[in-house]
Amino acid sequence: MQVVVYGRSDRTCMACRATKRALKRHGVVYEFHNVDTDPDAEAYARALGVLELPVVTWNDGDETGGFWSGYRPDEIKRLAPGNDAV
Repeated sequence: MQVVVYGRSDRTCMACRATKRALKRHGVVYEFHNVDTDPDAEAYARALGVLELPVVTWNDGDETGGFWSGYRPDEIKRLAPGNDAV
């Protein structure tokens, strides 16, 4: 599964920091894209229509997946390895 987090630096965005920590704690490997320094990442996050950072996207390899925005511990647990809920 490919997980990508779009957000700001940990000093600027507490929800981004909490999301990345929780993903690590649950063993979820992810890529991080800083929307302040990567215009393509910012454009992608805006195109999703969300109003809150971070934006977390996932794809399970067969073109299905999804996204959410904000700090969502319930969703993070669903992405944990071995969890078939996604």
